[in-house]
Amino acid sequence: MPKLSTSSKVIATQEVKLEPKLKARLLREMKDYAIIEAHYEVLGAALAKSKEKAASMLQEAGVKKVKIDGHTAFTVEGTYSFLDKTKLIALGVTTEMLEEATVTRPKSPYTRIIHPGSKNTRED
Repeated sequence: MPKLSTSSKVIATQEVKLEPKLKARLLREMKDYAIIEAHYEVLGAALAKSKEKAASMLQEAGVKKVKIDGHTAFTVEGTYSFLDKTKLIALGVTTEMLEEATVTRPKSPYTRIIHPGSKNTRED
């Protein structure tokens, strides 16, 4: 009979006391953020749709770039490259060599705001 295993994620929370004035200001700012985020999502969708229409028209015209009355639309094409660690190991590079050659740098800290009803609720 196969063994069953369970795993769980423990999240530590810390109770923070905020001064009432600061709490009210912070809550107002987070609510403002939620409103702005909603507008941003709507505008982002509208921008994407407009960009798709412009791309379609460029393709219809058979051109990659056009300038009209100071406005420019163009198709950006490119490639990207990366090292495939699996292929490097297959070519004889050891995992120790990969670890030794790996550079880790800290990212800049940033603030995330998650509001009720937000699509992205990850808190990490």
